[in-house]
Amino acid sequence: MIWAFGDSNTEDYNPEHDWANRYINWKSYKPKIYLDYISKYFDTTICNFGKGGTNNYHIFQKFCDVANQFQENDIIILQWSEFTRFRLVDDENEWVDFYFTNSHNKAKLKAFKHIDIRTIQEVLLNRTYKKYEEEIRSWEKVIKILLKNRKFIIWSPFDESHGHGKWVKSMETISMETNRFIDDPHLSESGQKRL
Repeated sequence: MIWAFGDSNTEDYNPEHDWANRYINWKSYKPKIYLDYISKYFDTTICNFGKGGTNNYHIFQKFCDVANQFQENDIIILQWSEFTRFRLVDDENEWVDFYFTNSHNKAKLKAFKHIDIRTIQEVLLNRTYKKYEEEIRSWEKVIKILLKNRKFIIWSPFDESHGHGKWVKSMETISMETNRFIDDPHLSESGQKRL
């Protein structure tokens, strides 16, 4: 089994997301993602917990929730999102994700009675500090101990310090493939295959 955790860079081309829906329509089929290629190579199934627009707290919690189900020969792929993203509990006791898109954040704030858009912007700005990356690195230490004798990879398309981000940015995006007809930075199908 391949266990995958991450954001929209790990989730399949989910037609619920406008960018993915437009890309699926442009291609006239649902393109493969990197997990499909890995699954075929290892001849195994995928359990994909990728969720577009999510944050590292959600990713880590989902990993923790299912870690007791990992088997000896499983492959675990953990893809971190942007360090700035975060979540809050809304008035209905549900998690809500926030990131650097004001229209997204304003829509999400409808679920809160006592939080203003300025608060969200201030928290996002605060999260640009290096300490939030250090927080993720401390989680990685625990994950590496837990997965000591397993096949696993931890990566992030946003991580410039460890080189992942630079490598991923060298791959074909949807914008490149469609000549900006769909102006989107997510990897194209050939970018996914290369990944």
